Amino acid sequence: MEAVILAGGMGTRLSQVVKDIPKPMAPVNGRPFMSFVLEWLISYPVEKIILSLGFKSEIIRSYFGESFLGIPIEYVVEDKPLGTGGAVKYAARFTESDNLLVMNGDTYFPINLKEFYDFHIENENHFSVALKRLTDFDRYGSVEYSGDKIVSFREKEFCSDGLINGGIYF
Repeated sequence: MEAVILAGGMGTRLSQVVKDIPKPMAPVNGRPFMSFVLEWLISYPVEKIILSLGFKSEIIRSYFGESFLGIPIEYVVEDKPLGTGGAVKYAARFTESDNLLVMNGDTYFPINLKEFYDFHIENENHFSVALKRLTDFDRYGSVEYSGDKIVSFREKEFCSDGLINGGIYF
């Protein structure tokens, strides 16, 4: 399995707390946040990690180098911000896998990747999104689904009970 980690954003909402570094490099207990994401990820059979970078990419490159705990890392750097879809499309050019795992580099959502992958394959989905149930939230858009299919994404507004996009995709 190959994984693309989206880590190119500027982290404007965190700029008051974490200045001059990419959001995935925000320190947590003395380590960059993204190191926890990668550590969890490589507990699964990942053969290659592709980091899709933008803002201050050199900070991430210099920290992680050419591999993380033995898993090769390839870097794809956007000259200008492409947005989530553009970043995925650009990074996918550097992969060989038919079923590509894509994750947000600033989100820790430790699901069972094997179960998620099996769901994706068994349902013959073109695209799968890991969802998380929350209560009493307004910071996230919600996801409406019917059966096993997403039917709409709603903008951020108060929701007493609902599902949000967990930032992990096949």
